[in-house]
Amino acid sequence: MIYKKNKTRINAKIIQLNSHQQKRLKKLQKQQEREHSKFLRQIVFKDKKKKGCLICKEEFPFALTYHHLEPEEKKFDISAEIRKGKISKKTLYKELSKCVVLCTVC
Repeated sequence: MIYKKNKTRINAKIIQLNSHQQKRLKKLQKQQEREHSKFLRQIVFKDKKKKGCLICKEEFPFALTYHHLEPEEKKFDISAEIRKGKISKKTLYKELSKCVVLCTVC
C-alpha cells in the first residue's frame, strides 16, 4: 500500500512540473515499476521452487503454476498483477497463501 501512496504523490508532483521534467519523472516511475515487478517475480520463483508440485513433487519453477483451491476467493490473477508491478509484497503473499502449486502436467 505504501507503493500506491508514493505513486499518488508522484502524480501530484507531475502536474506542477514542466514537460521535460514530467517525461523524466514518468520514465523514473516506469523504471521503479519494472524493478518492483522483477522483485515480485523473484519472490514467486523462490516460492515455487521451495514448494514444488503438490502431486508429483516437480521442482522446476518454470513448469509450475499456482492453482486457487477456492476460485471465489481469488482477488486477482497473480501473473498479470506481477507484470504490472503495482501490488505490494504483503498482498502478493496473501494471494499466494490461497493457492497450491501444481506442475503443468498435473
